[in-house]
Amino acid sequence: MKTSNSLELSQDNICLFLGALLNYSDLHDEFCLECNEVGMVQLFVEMSQELQDSIPHNVKYVEPETRHLKKFTVRGKMLSRSLGNLHNFSRRVPTRTNFASAQAVNLLLLPLLNSKITFYSAKSLLVLAYLIDEQNNHLIMADEEPINFLIRLLRKAIRTDCHRYLGFSARELAEGLTQIAVNDNNKKTIVKSGAIPILVNMLENAKDDEERVNACNTLWTLAFDEENRKEIKKDEHASAELRKLLTSTNNEVKNAAAGALWEIEEKEKHTEDKQQPVIESDAKHVMISYQWDVQKLVIQIKNKLQADGFKVWMDIDEMGGSTLESMAKAVENASVMLLCVSQEYKESPNCRSEAEYAYRLHKDVIPLMMDGKYRPDGWLGLIVGSKFWIDFSEKNKLNSNMTKLVKELGTRGKIELQENTVKATVMDVVNASPQSTIRSWTCSDVKTWLKNVGLKDRLDSNTLQRLNGQILLRLQDLRRESPEFFYSSLRKDFKLDTVFDVLEFVDALDKLVE
Repeated sequence: MKTSNSLELSQDNICLFLGALLNYSDLHDEFCLECNEVGMVQLFVEMSQELQDSIPHNVKYVEPETRHLKKFTVRGKMLSRSLGNLHNFSRRVPTRTNFASAQAVNLLLLPLLNSKITFYSAKSLLVLAYLIDEQNNHLIMADEEPINFLIRLLRKAIRTDCHRYLGFSARELAEGLTQIAVNDNNKKTIVKSGAIPILVNMLENAKDDEERVNACNTLWTLAFDEENRKEIKKDEHASAELRKLLTSTNNEVKNAAAGALWEIEEKEKHTEDKQQPVIESDAKHVMISYQWDVQKLVIQIKNKLQADGFKVWMDIDEMGGSTLESMAKAVENASVMLLCVSQEYKESPNCRSEAEYAYRLHKDVIPLMMDGKYRPDGWLGLIVGSKFWIDFSEKNKLNSNMTKLVKELGTRGKIELQENTVKATVMDVVNASPQSTIRSWTCSDVKTWLKNVGLKDRLDSNTLQRLNGQILLRLQDLRRESPEFFYSSLRKDFKLDTVFDVLEFVDALDKLVE
């Protein structure tokens, strides 16, 4: 009896632990990545395999009409939570190499797709949605049933008052469908299986903004296929519902709706208008196209390019609404596009819209590799092809890679030497920078600036004879790259003796450069 009680207590504790882990992994990217680092993907794959023997014992709890599980055995609940954690891990791209190492697709997930209990089949499919790539898509989608199954679940979820079915929310089901649709081979199948009216219904009756964003993103991703665009246009409610969302106060909703409309209707109009070559004098800037997870690194690249005299267009904030219009103009007036390539970039409909529009307009493209383990495939592989690319995945080689990039750019996007005016930016988009003007400052110009900010008499006179605009900008770079050396140089070379002098100089430099 004591042994039985101990076993039950142990199982209950494991269930509680798995539940807590499930809540954290659902919400926190960093938590998932740390779990991945310590081998928890492999652990949960093995645990889920061992727990599959609980499925026959749970079949008796399935309601024949609704397919709901009325309750679980303890091991059945452990399997559910283990698969839930695998689902959360799989949503974070860096974990996926460990899923491959654990052979999760063949050993666990594909067998579970055929489970006698629909709940476990659905759990398996939602994990598989994130593990599909160009190499294994044919294994997972050998027939249309997995896609049909997911669409049936979404339809049933939307019909309920709480927008949930078998414990799955409409939001996470639509998100899984979007992920499957990243692969171009699946897009037509999804539409043929009747997804469009279901997604439009989801837009019309959404419970919250998260549902609206997911429905928009799924339509946006499906619309990259020409035949699908025609089918979406045939739906009399689709465009009207998307247009309603352009006035949303939620920028994420607005941006997703605008993106879907761009692919469905606007892109063709823009392309027709812009088929003629862009006049060289209009193609003035370098445009950076990137996914938000690498923004810090991309801002460093942008700053260094501007310091070297290039005019750079980079979207800093997802503003929604007219952002797609700004993007279109930026592509049209770009002399060259820098594509910040990664798996996340490939999966982003926003990035694909930018890259494909540039491709349609025959823009020059330079790929910047953000993930050393990823090699472009699918639609991104077609655009990047065999182009010369620069590896920015190793942060310690930033300066040497910038040298390669500047050499590759040549004069494309260079600001004319006589151009000293800075054009205003629109909607928090970086379109030019005062750095291009500062770079041309002489030592006399720097002295005038220091006098205006009250610092001229505090700096070493010998240092002032060598301090021009270009060195000012390199100082700011040095501050980011090697802060310890930067601050010691201010004391040693600039003779800024007190912490107050140092802080005043740094503040003045920030205001000037940033």
